[in-house]
Amino acid sequence: MKILVFGDCHWSTYSSILRKRGSLFSYRLENLIQSMNWVEEQAKNNKVNLIVGLGDFFDKEALNSEEITALKEINWSNIEHHFLIGNHEMGRNDLFYSSTYIFNKSNFYIENGPIVRQHKESKINAVFLPYILNPDKSFLEYVKTFSDTNYKTVIFSHNDIAGIQMGKFVSKSGFDIKDIEECCDLFINGHLHNGEKITDRVINLGNLTGQNFSEDAYKYSHNIMILDTKTLEYELIENPYAINFYRLDAVNHTPNFASLKKNAVITLRCMEKDSDGWAEDIKNCPNIIESRILIEREVLPKESVDSAKDGLVSDHISEFKKYVTETLGASDIVLEELEEVCK
Repeated sequence: MKILVFGDCHWSTYSSILRKRGSLFSYRLENLIQSMNWVEEQAKNNKVNLIVGLGDFFDKEALNSEEITALKEINWSNIEHHFLIGNHEMGRNDLFYSSTYIFNKSNFYIENGPIVRQHKESKINAVFLPYILNPDKSFLEYVKTFSDTNYKTVIFSHNDIAGIQMGKFVSKSGFDIKDIEECCDLFINGHLHNGEKITDRVINLGNLTGQNFSEDAYKYSHNIMILDTKTLEYELIENPYAINFYRLDAVNHTPNFASLKKNAVITLRCMEKDSDGWAEDIKNCPNIIESRILIEREVLPKESVDSAKDGLVSDHISEFKKYVTETLGASDIVLEELEEVCK
């Protein structure tokens, strides 16, 4: 059996600084439509038997009208789909209250609690672990130990894993990697957007499309997984429509715009004197779809700062005195008040 797995989509009208409009919907929604149609096409081309979404297909538990309408543009296949409920798409801390239930198709299954689905033909225990509401409970308490050693166990999850990189931070809570490896042959996780192979058995797939600047596109790509359950070997295929977020530092070195992937969204830090030049370079780079420039002012030596301050104070006070005397006249009381104010 072949299984296509994809991570968090965070279906939403806008994302981070990306606020552009497309031809029918927002740029982000049109990008998500392209990405999901590509996923369905990949599933058919690779003749997969099952498609698994690892949670947070939606960015929140309630959808606006544009987000709902845009869903109609996805060309869903007739392949069996399983969607885990993620933390973003559930409301009231309740897995039974989620935007995921908008999927009302006969070949769609919403996984709202730890569940095992056995596939006898392929001899696979497919374990689905949506977002766990009680993180203090151990991983072993959630996962059944199978006595039938002829069945391989593959776990699909949307949860924290202790010690895993989350943007700039490392997750301090979550499932223990040693516990995970004891319970299964392969563990495929969503939720944490930075995709990486943690161990031979534990894979953090990452998200399907870029969402924010915590995802460094220089380090991480946005992939789907094609898993062969006979061998537990898999192939990662990069999403060509993904939005790629970059933080660029032009203060300490010169960024190479030629290395940016398509659909690049950038934050660039530069000195004030260079900002106009960088703005022009960004405008001329075809791969950049949205940008933000963070400007830093040059730090002057103390002597230069003191000198500049003296000049500014002198000029401003003279201009202020001139304005007041021209407006109110140069009477004794006005001049006395000016001297007091300008001390």
